[in-house]
Order: sequence, then structure tokens, then C-alpha cells
Amino acid sequence: MKPKILVPLAAAVLSCVWVLAGSVTHAQSGVIHACVNRTNGLTRIVGSGDECRGPEIAVSWNVVGPGGTTGATGATGPTGPTGATGATGPTGNVGPMFLNRNFQDVPLAFFPGVTTAAVSLPPGTYMMLAKFRYRGNATSGPDQTAGCAFQGVGIGGLDASQNNVPPGGELSGQVDAFMMDVVRKNPGDNPDVHIQCFGPPTVSVINTQFLAITGTINFQP
Repeated sequence: MKPKILVPLAAAVLSCVWVLAGSVTHAQSGVIHACVNRTNGLTRIVGSGDECRGPEIAVSWNVVGPGGTTGATGATGPTGPTGATGATGPTGNVGPMFLNRNFQDVPLAFFPGVTTAAVSLPPGTYMMLAKFRYRGNATSGPDQTAGCAFQGVGIGGLDASQNNVPPGGELSGQVDAFMMDVVRKNPGDNPDVHIQCFGPPTVSVINTQFLAITGTINFQP
């Protein structure tokens, strides 16, 4: 009995090898050709130019089918959480400041006027702030016009002070004033910057405070 079982089995194995070999060969060309027996449905892989036998019909199919249409785009996923904010870096050091506080009572004079406070600045860019008080020392009479300005090399020249100062001294003749400007000192420039004031001698400037601060100044248009 064993020979009867082994022989058909061997034939079936050889047939499968032959079919698979043909499949591999024709798959390389992209189209597989075969002959199908109408009676028993057995399929035989053949070459593209081979003819089928009497009871067979020729069939062929592509190794790779046509591509399908592109699917619809999926919905957008939810936005992820915002990452943590990094730690704030340390604040940088403010540049050196130059301050002149003059509490003297300085009577004014007409041009060229009088200096009420001054600072000496090394090369750099500075913000200048000044606060002082006009005092009308006359006991009566009309208001007297007085003014002050920054003077020195490199001053922006966009601020000054001018006021009509009434008489009356400390009781009714005082007017506070404020000025702000910038100055750039280049190497070799005269370091002096001062406040120069002009007016009649019946008007004084008192309590002048003059501050210059250096550092990074970002000028906006």
C-alpha cells in the first residue's frame, strides 16, 4: 500500500513546485497567465505565448491590482497641552548712576546764565533726569520768566524748562520743574554735563537734583 500512497503524493508535490515556480517567473512580469480545465478546475500556469489544451480556457491576472481611491482625511486631533514656562533669568545689574544734589539757592542771571548742578560722565549713553524749584524772591510785581536747559556735548536737546514765576518767596512764589533727556558721550568728548538757568536775579533756582543713569537704552521710532 505504501507505494500507492507515495507515488500520488510525490506527483502532487512536484506539481505544486512546478506551479509555484511558474508563478514566481510570471509574477516578475506583472501578469500571470494560466489554463483552467473546464471539467475539473485544475489550473496550470503557462507562459504568455503558450496555448491552452482542448478542455482548458486561458485566463490571466495582474500580480498587483489597481490602487483604490484615497480615503477621506481624518479629523484633526486635539491640541496638546502647553508646555511649562521656563524660569525667569536673573535681572541684570543697572549701570552706574551719577547724581548731583545742590541745595543752594542760586540767583539767576540773563545770558549766559548760571550753572545750578553738573555731573562728569565717562563714555556711554545716559538718561538724564533733573528736578528743581524756581523761587520768585520779589515781594510784589508781575510774574518773572525763567528757564533752564541741559548743556554739554552729546545732549539730545529735546527738553528744557520755562516757567512764569510769581513773586512771594517761599509763601507763594515757588514753581517746581522737571526735565528729562539723553546724552551720548564718545571717547574724547568733554565729560561735563550741566544745568544752565536763565532769568532775572529776583528769581532763584533751589534744591536742584540732577541724575544721569547709564545702561542699555532701546530707542523706539
